[in-house]
Amino acid sequence: MILDYLDTSRELSDLVTRDWLGKHARAWVRRSLTDVPTTQGLRLVRRLAEHGALDSTGVITEIKPNLLGLSSRANRWPLIAEAHDVAPAAFSDSEWSSLRNEIAKDLEEMLTDAAGYFEEVSELEDFANAAEQMGVDVEGEIYATAFEEVEIAVAEREGEEESRDDPDYDGEEFREIRGGGNEDADIDAMFDRLLD
Repeated sequence: MILDYLDTSRELSDLVTRDWLGKHARAWVRRSLTDVPTTQGLRLVRRLAEHGALDSTGVITEIKPNLLGLSSRANRWPLIAEAHDVAPAAFSDSEWSSLRNEIAKDLEEMLTDAAGYFEEVSELEDFANAAEQMGVDVEGEIYATAFEEVEIAVAEREGEEESRDDPDYDGEEFREIRGGGNEDADIDAMFDRLLD
């Protein structure tokens, strides 16, 4: 990426930033981050600000309503933590304190039903990292349990998906066996099918 190359030469960085990058960075960032904010986009804001191509506080202040309005808490908190890391001045002390209290509440709720909130282990890891980045302690034992729950849920989903690819897969039979019920009857039914 061009920014990596600019890091090696301050003179080139100043010239490119002042003459080309400075003209285009703000428009590009506004287009990219306004619709769908991403961690990579926020990191790019940091890099562009380091090269003097834009004002990170102004950009974060502008996109902050979009970040705060994200419906998925699992995605919102890592982005808010990253935005604060990029431009702390975009958040007042009282606003940041309020956000820290909100993530602490969400952390407690979401870790107790982690498999219901997180589709992938990486989402849980990002969420826990965001909480720590915001200064909220993540209790190790609760996190370990949540991590295990998400791993199991992912493994079950992947096992179910692999089974569906099998031409001999019978989804109803799979759900009956997986769903519990009378284990003895399920075992007897399996043996009956084997004998047939």
